[in-house]
Amino acid sequence: MNESQENREKIPKKKNVFLMFILSLITIIVYPHAWYIKRANELNNLRTAAKFNKAIPIISLTLYLALITLVIVLAIFTPITSQGISAIDWSDIPIEFTINISLIVIISIALVLICLIMAFKTRKILNEVLINKGEKVKVSGFFTLIFNFLYLQYEMNRIINDKENNKRKGPWAIFILIILIIIASIVTIITLVPDFLDRLFPSG
Repeated sequence: MNESQENREKIPKKKNVFLMFILSLITIIVYPHAWYIKRANELNNLRTAAKFNKAIPIISLTLYLALITLVIVLAIFTPITSQGISAIDWSDIPIEFTINISLIVIISIALVLICLIMAFKTRKILNEVLINKGEKVKVSGFFTLIFNFLYLQYEMNRIINDKENNKRKGPWAIFILIILIIIASIVTIITLVPDFLDRLFPSG
């Protein structure tokens, strides 16, 4: 078997999307970055002009681990008094605390942008695969934005099973469920927020 044939065998394979979601939770969102690292070479072995930069997911994983470290440090050293946050003299907050917060915000924004770049680059490659396959359907940009790598794996599974023209029932069902959960959460928060504020900022 020559090198070209070996590379063609190392292309994206089917994976259980629900299991991927569970792994993401178990690994505290480390798995999505690992998924992109694994998929980088496989996507580049497809016969597409668009290619995936293998360095990007490595950078995203490094930034994410740095973010987790900063959050842990922040949680350990956050100056909260027994009287609540309102009792803190913010003029006494050390500069290290401010730097930590700033880094968390900057890294978080960078991670969001990088994850979107990786997702839409993968979408571009998959759309080219569909064109090469003679299909007119495209991978949804909306669901790519909402579900990122989970939706992309879902579309990979459909392409492998030659079901790319079927209606996307799964993503729509999950999206509607999320909307209902958000609405229920907002209603719950509205009913509980007065008591929460009283506890957080005690007036006495």
